[in-house]
Amino acid sequence: MQNNLNKNHIDDFAKIHRMILETRSNVWKQINSALIQLYWSIGQYVSQKVDQNGWGKNVVEDLSRYILSETPSIQGFSARNIWRMKQFYETYSPYEKLSTALAEFPVETKGVFKDSYVFEFVGLSDEHEEKDLRRALITHLRKFLLELGPDFSLIGEEYPLQVGIKDFRVDLLLFHRGT
Repeated sequence: MQNNLNKNHIDDFAKIHRMILETRSNVWKQINSALIQLYWSIGQYVSQKVDQNGWGKNVVEDLSRYILSETPSIQGFSARNIWRMKQFYETYSPYEKLSTALAEFPVETKGVFKDSYVFEFVGLSDEHEEKDLRRALITHLRKFLLELGPDFSLIGEEYPLQVGIKDFRVDLLLFHRGT
């Protein structure tokens, strides 16, 4: 596409493009910060209710159903995720130096949530197989890449590569054609 552009304005266009990308990045940082604060607040509230009012599994499941009934399009607030928010709060609340964005964790607590992934956005049930998750993630990745523009490509899944005399399979091979 750049072949058809007036070369006299490329530097100006590039500057505006950088402004767009920087703003997009800042927006995502703000969203992430707000979500972390929300998860912290919910975790704190639920933790206090468990301690003071004896909230248990059934109450948290009812809470999850209530949230979904009030806002059917909302995702990420299953009972399992609400318990994770409680765990998040309880794990990190003893650390006074926790930043206001709650994004910087002490070194000794790294990895607490290492194997906890939330993939509710793919719309699979809790009883899904790995191949179904992989397929759903690839579908969402394709949609995401399309939104980034025509210069991004998903070349393949489990893409075969040979390095020297060894054969390998790359989980995902992505390519960016732009400069």
